[in-house]
Amino acid sequence: MPQMPDSAVLLQIAAAPQLRQPDRALTLCRALGLGESAADMPLGARDAALMRLRIAMSGPDVPCVDTCPSCRTELELVAPLPDLLALQNGDVVPLVLSDGPCDARPLSARDLVAVADLPRREARAQLARAVAGRAVAADDLTTVEDWLEAADPLAHVTFDLACSACGTAWSRVFDIVPVLWEELRANARGLITEIHTLASAYHWTEAEILAVPPERRALYLSMVAP
Repeated sequence: MPQMPDSAVLLQIAAAPQLRQPDRALTLCRALGLGESAADMPLGARDAALMRLRIAMSGPDVPCVDTCPSCRTELELVAPLPDLLALQNGDVVPLVLSDGPCDARPLSARDLVAVADLPRREARAQLARAVAGRAVAADDLTTVEDWLEAADPLAHVTFDLACSACGTAWSRVFDIVPVLWEELRANARGLITEIHTLASAYHWTEAEILAVPPERRALYLSMVAP
């Protein structure tokens, strides 16, 4: 299981530049102790580790809000992380293309980073090649994508939604990476505010403030006039 984020991890995430989604995922994994191997983990395994961390940090349910594409009514929903984790399976699903079966593997974060700047059609073909280990005919691309959904269900989680106001149905993608990223960034901003407040009041350095246990820091903060 990933380690719980400490102060150094939060400050590292707070200082991270604007990153694309695949790079944010890798930054999270490195900061949370999953190591460089996280870049080559199946996306579902990586996201399962991040979901477990989020459960340990903030609980099993992630509140979400989406907007009806037709009437713009807001819909509130909850993503139950334990239920999503139950989607993982160890079954080996064969990939059979039009020219026969092949050895296949799920996609990794490294695969996504490699195609992040490519046009959609080219990226789709390159990802299929990564899965199958060889070039894939255009007619087989959908087969590869269907295989990925079956072999690594946590890599692409969607919820089927329906608007209570107008009845429109649509699907919403759920991704743990931006959820955890924004929650940790919010925690980091809170920590930076604490550091600023205590440094201004007591003239301590950042290192000295972070060396104070959180419970004692809270006591000092309570004695500083707002």
